[in-house]
Amino acid sequence: MDDKRRPISVEEHKKIMLEILLYFDKFCKEHNLRYYLADGSLIGCIRHQGFIPWDDDIDLEMPRPDWLKLKELFVDQGHYVLCTPFDKDSRFHFSKIYDNRTIKIENLIKYDNNYLGIDIDIFAIDGAPNDEQEFFDLRKKINKLYKKGCFVKCGPMGSYKWKARYYLTKLTAWNPDKVIRKAISLCQTYGYGETDYIARYGRYGLGHRVHKSCYAETLYKDFEGYSLPVPVGYDAVLRAQFGDYMQLPPEEQRIQHHENNIFWKE
Repeated sequence: MDDKRRPISVEEHKKIMLEILLYFDKFCKEHNLRYYLADGSLIGCIRHQGFIPWDDDIDLEMPRPDWLKLKELFVDQGHYVLCTPFDKDSRFHFSKIYDNRTIKIENLIKYDNNYLGIDIDIFAIDGAPNDEQEFFDLRKKINKLYKKGCFVKCGPMGSYKWKARYYLTKLTAWNPDKVIRKAISLCQTYGYGETDYIARYGRYGLGHRVHKSCYAETLYKDFEGYSLPVPVGYDAVLRAQFGDYMQLPPEEQRIQHHENNIFWKE
């Protein structure tokens, strides 16, 4: 990496992420695509009316049909680029829209210089089985596949121990793209809205299931001065993920969770 490239500050990083989000919001309205603020971004919206002060990313979620349609529609969007789990540069089981004028070097992820840039994360939500134990069993299968596939996609980085783990995992996931595709296929075992429950499966956290009424309507809440969509049952969704999300964490935990180096390309 050229040391002369200009680093991007935390505040500038947030400004660029917000610009991507607002562009995406406009795009979704124009193409009748559903999406919602999610995870830390949803907590930030409800608790802080914007970013959690120490947060460093934007998380969104889309019903699977809309998430799949996004790949077909989001092309030729200038310096904003969609990267999905089906693309060779992806290292994750979710999609990202990134600003290709920037470079983001992520800890423990090998990109062979094909770095992405500052981005927003877009997760899919799926139909879930009505039977709770069946949901737990399906979630376990999906999480195991995501964990293997994404770990191998990230490449041999870090300590000797971490690299050894990579090569051992690769023995059972030598084609990580195929593993991730299988996981995404399992996520769609139940069509969105066809059962009483909606689920978020994934490598990060166990995944959760809520009644589909939580997504029956869309509310608009303030986020950094802009009115953005949240599910009508946002309280139940956040409690299923985080418990008492309105309780601030201890001060020592109010830190950024990603170790990234971010630059302008020019």
